Amino acid sequence: MTKPALAALFVALLAIAAAVYFQTHSSHLSAEKAALEQKVTQLEQALDQARGDASNATTAISAELSTAKSELVRLRGELTQRRQSGALADKLQAENTRLVAENRDLHNASRTANQALIQQQQSSLATAQAQQALAAAQLQHQGQAAPTNGTDPLAFYRQNPELMKRYFPQLYKAEFETNQPGQPAQPGFSPDGTRIAPTQ
Repeated sequence: MTKPALAALFVALLAIAAAVYFQTHSSHLSAEKAALEQKVTQLEQALDQARGDASNATTAISAELSTAKSELVRLRGELTQRRQSGALADKLQAENTRLVAENRDLHNASRTANQALIQQQQSSLATAQAQQALAAAQLQHQGQAAPTNGTDPLAFYRQNPELMKRYFPQLYKAEFETNQPGQPAQPGFSPDGTRIAPTQ
């Protein structure tokens, strides 16, 4: 065989080998490409699943955060209300203490005023009793026949023994009840001290 024929045969073998290689390599590339596309599809599906799970988790976390925020607001409101209630209770306690002290002061002042009024009334009563006793003593000293003219300050009461008995009981006893039977009665009065109606 000549050299040109050998060269041509060698070139043909190389071409055949190259064609077989490229065909085999192309098949491998197609298979790898299909496998890669399948993996990409699986990864995309997994990514979508992860995105859905993340969205659901975000929604759940948002709901929990909203609930926690509402609870926090409620607790803050309750704490503020308790603080206000504590301040109000302290204010009411201070006001109660003030009112108790004021009531005690008023009670003491009222008791002092009542004691002073009682002492004043007792003093006035003692003075009036002393004046009545003095008038009765003067009347007894002057005798039963007291003047009945206009100069007698007790002439009105002598003419109205009921009033004298009411307002001057000691004088009434001294002037009327001590009169014994048989003693002359005052003009215009019966022996028992009652007034005699004038005759027409």
